[in-house]
Amino acid sequence: MIAAAKPAILANMSSVGGVGISHYQAPYIASKHAVLSLTECLYQEIALTQAPIQVSAVLPGGVQSRIFLDAQSTAPAGDPRANRFFDRLQTCNDTIAIAPDVAAERILNSLPRGDFWVFTDDKLGRDAVERRGLYLMSCQPPPDPTEQFRDAWIEPDVAR
Repeated sequence: MIAAAKPAILANMSSVGGVGISHYQAPYIASKHAVLSLTECLYQEIALTQAPIQVSAVLPGGVQSRIFLDAQSTAPAGDPRANRFFDRLQTCNDTIAIAPDVAAERILNSLPRGDFWVFTDDKLGRDAVERRGLYLMSCQPPPDPTEQFRDAWIEPDVAR
């Protein structure tokens, strides 16, 4: 792409998970953080070449899919808390997430504007980035997952 010296767009798919943390999802979260870091470094390296290549990080969030059903299949076997956690996340995904074609349209509309940060939901994406920044600035250990995702941990027969 650099040698061709023609305008191009390089868009790497991370996730809002790429700026977050979550128990039971370490491999997914780590891979999305890695994609985001790679994209940030590529942005700088491409800038040094002065090639006409746009670099963008795509951070979808809340797109209807089987993501949490698939994640549940790799969660710790026999852990009812993991099953409940992923069941709740999948229910949210099924009920409030946007359709894949809507997400794709939002991504494809953002890229020609030259955006580095590309979200399928601007508020959700910016809120996730802000939470990550505040967490890092606090220099505190990760939050207790029983508080972070309280509703996903409480068993149905336990009073709130």
